[in-house]
Amino acid sequence: PTVDDTDGDGLDDVDELVIGTDPNDPDTDGDGLVDGEEVNDTDTDPLDRDTDNDGIADGIEVFDTGTDPKDPDTDDDGLPTPLELDIGTDPNDPDTDDDDFDDGTEHGRGLDPLDPANPGPDCDNDRFADSEEARAGTDECNPDTDDDGCSDGDEVARGTDPTNPDTDGDGLSDGEEIDLGTNPRDADTDDDGFSDGEEVNGVEGDDRFPSDPLDASDPGGARAALEAPASA
Repeated sequence: PTVDDTDGDGLDDVDELVIGTDPNDPDTDGDGLVDGEEVNDTDTDPLDRDTDNDGIADGIEVFDTGTDPKDPDTDDDGLPTPLELDIGTDPNDPDTDDDDFDDGTEHGRGLDPLDPANPGPDCDNDRFADSEEARAGTDECNPDTDDDGCSDGDEVARGTDPTNPDTDGDGLSDGEEIDLGTNPRDADTDDDGFSDGEEVNGVEGDDRFPSDPLDASDPGGARAALEAPASA
């Protein structure tokens, strides 16, 4: 140490008097970081052993946990660092088990943030776990998010979109197609050139000639509607 830095902490005695630290104590707040480090490197408060007030001394955060001594939730997952250390999650990784749900979300819902295979509860009993609903963008408390007559769980099992009432865009809701026996993922189930919706509802609103969307050889239906003269 120089004459100007009595305690050898990297701060001149005059600077310490201005800052309020003790020029005779290299670590005024006893947090494991010398005053010079706090002022020049970590930008923590040399007069406060726990700058972010998370219950962990600044020095421990810097040297042991690797967390940010100025941020009580280093990884921004909604769980403060001390809680993460307590439950075993990684305070530097927002998604410890890499299941696409942050630790805070899982912990808050009663799921295991250490187990990627833990599906968790099913609030609306649609056979689609709440954790999966969050991933899919469906409403965890509404069994039929898109109101198409099929539960979210059934839609996922069938391969339809639980957030789109008409997955194939044929003019029939997925629920209607299930009831009719048509394919809710194929706009033209019988491959006759007319969409299932056109066959059931008619073409351009003309429903005088409904046809069978499951029978490509149906002689009437949509084609007849196209060929029929417009009603007066």
